[in-house]
Amino acid sequence: MYKALISDFDGTLFDSQRAISAVLLETFKERDVAPPTIGAIEASISMGITLEETLEALRPELKGHPEQRDAWVVHYRKIYNAGLGITASSPFPGLAAMLEDLRAKEIPVIVVSNKGEAAVWNTLKHYAVDHMVCQVVAAFSELPTKPHPDSFFHRILPNYEHLQPNDFLVFGDTATDMKYARAIGAGAAYASYGYGKPQDSLSYEPDLVVTDMPLLLRAFE
Repeated sequence: MYKALISDFDGTLFDSQRAISAVLLETFKERDVAPPTIGAIEASISMGITLEETLEALRPELKGHPEQRDAWVVHYRKIYNAGLGITASSPFPGLAAMLEDLRAKEIPVIVVSNKGEAAVWNTLKHYAVDHMVCQVVAAFSELPTKPHPDSFFHRILPNYEHLQPNDFLVFGDTATDMKYARAIGAGAAYASYGYGKPQDSLSYEPDLVVTDMPLLLRAFE
């Protein structure tokens, strides 16, 4: 039985594809640049990459120009956190009940996301589930994000000295999450209802394929 849950955010806990798409389109609009197609946006979301990588994929002119790209990042997050990103997101069915069940079992829940930290916390608070999450490890400063293992070994594991890496279960919808689980030596649960490409995630042979929230709880029984 696993003793702690590390969960992705977008496409795993929250249905935020519409929010990300809306904020990206608004960012392009406000910067007076021709917008990408919805197909291109959805393709980038399916990869579970960082916002910086997403912007470079959608606007290749930003590659090799980190200052310009970072200005876009700031602009995007300003729009997202002003409300559009939060109100256009919604929790997947069963989220609150699942988190409540894990809290009753004293299973810590850590959200690890390549999203900005403020966006994650603000969304959790908006939907009144923030009190059931112990920690958010998200994009912050120059610290590496998923699938790099440093976020686990430097920002998570030191807070749980009684646990070993294999006591954790990583729950996510993309190959990035599965790769992260394997990199840190944790279990892997693939959220098949999310945005990632199934063939990419399944290539990491996840320990559990989750079709809905209640199914995840079996790993903690």
